Amino acid sequence: MYLLTLPELELFDEKTGTFRTIPGRQIPLEHNLVSVSKWESKWKIPFLSSTQKTLAQSRDYIRCMALVDDVDPMLYMNLTSDMIEDIDKYINDKQTATWFSNKNEQSNRNGRPTTSELIYYWMIESGVPMECENWHLSRLLTLIEVVNEERKAADPNRNHKINPRDYAKSRSALNAQRRAMMHSKG
Repeated sequence: MYLLTLPELELFDEKTGTFRTIPGRQIPLEHNLVSVSKWESKWKIPFLSSTQKTLAQSRDYIRCMALVDDVDPMLYMNLTSDMIEDIDKYINDKQTATWFSNKNEQSNRNGRPTTSELIYYWMIESGVPMECENWHLSRLLTLIEVVNEERKAADPNRNHKINPRDYAKSRSALNAQRRAMMHSKG
């Protein structure tokens, strides 16, 4: 969790000609699958992509990371570049001691964009409990990868690709065997 400390903000309201003070506060932030899902539902693009996000998209992701809802939106509009840089460091932090020697950092399965729904699918497929959606995203993705690596180690043939020609031969032989057994021509 990252604790964002926002200072008091004084704004001038042109309509009323008065100053308005927004009290400073601390906002707990969490970079997790829930936050990514909220952000993607609004922006309709994958969060985990190499495409540069706009300043508005980056600030909105910080809003999606907030664990509290009662934050004046003007506070997000006045984030300093140092604050955004610190939050980015938190987002990009591995948060785990596990590493993979042969892993390409930017790879995603089957070349598809990695969206929150795809990560939820990986969680379900890997048997990862739904409570883990609240973990730091890098820890969750690492856990999913560990499950996959352990499954491969336990069953080395799990992801073995069958040659299409060999598959066709085996299917043909199986069909011939069934035709002979059933005294059928096809």
